[in-house]
Amino acid sequence: MGTITGSERHQRVPRPAQLCLAAAARPPWFPGGRYLESLALWGARAATQAGRSTGATLAAGPLCPNITNVNLSAFLIGIAYRAAKQARKYRSRDVSRDVLTQEAVLIAVVFAWLAVEALLNEQAYVEIHDFGHGSKVVYDAVERGARGFDRVQAILTYLYGQGLKDGEHPANDLKLLEKLRNGVVHYKFRDHRVVSALDDLAQRGHLSAPTQPWDKVPVTWATYVRPELAEWAYHTACDTAEAITALMPDDTPHKAEVGIIRVNFRKDRLDEGE
Repeated sequence: MGTITGSERHQRVPRPAQLCLAAAARPPWFPGGRYLESLALWGARAATQAGRSTGATLAAGPLCPNITNVNLSAFLIGIAYRAAKQARKYRSRDVSRDVLTQEAVLIAVVFAWLAVEALLNEQAYVEIHDFGHGSKVVYDAVERGARGFDRVQAILTYLYGQGLKDGEHPANDLKLLEKLRNGVVHYKFRDHRVVSALDDLAQRGHLSAPTQPWDKVPVTWATYVRPELAEWAYHTACDTAEAITALMPDDTPHKAEVGIIRVNFRKDRLDEGE
C-alpha cells in the first residue's frame, strides 16, 4: 500500500451495495489508510457513547451480523482466502496444465502479501490519527526508507518498538512470500533471490521440482506451482497478522484492534466446510 497522505483523509469511498445500513444509521467512512471503518467497532463506539455495554456489539456487529469488518486488509486477505480455498480442491494433484488452479495459487501469493502491507498501513493510521502516537512525517520517512521485509520490520519497530523475530516463523516465511510476490509482479522469474525461495518451497512440496535448475527451466516457474502453495501463502499472512498483534500494547484500544485483526486473518477458515 502507498503512504497515507493528507488528501486521502478527505476522500470518500463509494458505499458497497451489500452493506445493509439505513441511510440515517450509516457509520462514518474512514479516510486515509483505513478506508472503511469496521461495522463492529463502529457499533461498539456508538454503544459506548450511549452508555451501553459493547460486548455483544463487538461480537456480531450492530446491523449486519454477517459483516465483521470491512477494513481494506480484510478485503485483500479475503481474496487470498478464496483463491487458496479454490486451489485446495486440487491438493496433491498435478496442475501443471491446469491454468485456472495455477492462477488461483498466484492470486493467493500476491494478495496474501498485499494484505500484510495494507494491515501495516492501517495500523499506522490508527496509531497516529486515532491514538495520537507518533508522527505522520516520521512514519512516511520510515515507510519510504525500506522495501519488502525490511519495510515491515521498520514500520513495526516504529509503531511498537520491535519487529518480528528474524530467523523464526513467521518472519522466515514472510520473506519467502515477498520473494515470490516480487517474482510475479516484477517479472523476476530467474532472480537468484526468487530461485532460493523456489528451492526452499519445492523441498516442502509446495512446488514440483523441475529436472533443471530454476534459472535454466524453459518455462516460468509458475507452471510448477502446487495447490499447497496457495494455502501456505494464506497461512503465512495470517500467522504474520497474529505475530503483529502480539507486538501491540495491552490496553483497551489496542485490544479492540487485536480482536478485529484476529477475526479477519483467521487461519482456520480454510478448514471450514470440509
